[in-house]
Amino acid sequence: MSPNSSMDCGVSGAICEQARGPIMDEINQHRPVSGGDVIVTDPHGLNAIYLLHAISSPDEGNAAEQSIRNATQTVLEQADALDCRSLVLPVLGCGGGGYEFEAGARLICEEIWAFKPTSLADVRIIGHTEPQLEQLRTVAYEVRTTSQAE
Repeated sequence: MSPNSSMDCGVSGAICEQARGPIMDEINQHRPVSGGDVIVTDPHGLNAIYLLHAISSPDEGNAAEQSIRNATQTVLEQADALDCRSLVLPVLGCGGGGYEFEAGARLICEEIWAFKPTSLADVRIIGHTEPQLEQLRTVAYEVRTTSQAE
């Protein structure tokens, strides 16, 4: 298993650090993990009902278009199956996975717009800086406009 699929980096690493161990202990019960897997854990005090950990980097290295699309589809399906009404996603694969942020955001937005949920009504994508938030707004608007025109 490569370091990128270990869930010790990027957003997963930050979440696990915030929970100071119990989330990582729970994740370790599900190892080994591979690209495309989604692990559901208790939030351990974080403001959520579930934490869904999507593995966006394949075992052999950095994230790629298909691994980001697969991880996004899988986490949307899992959240919907758990009857979640809302979901907050980072731009999967663009931190520790090494994928370019704007391109990754576009892939995720396309998958969200193509998804047909039964319970999931609100999906939000987060960025860590003001420039990332601006890129997300632009990309989300472009993808929504293109999707509605089709």
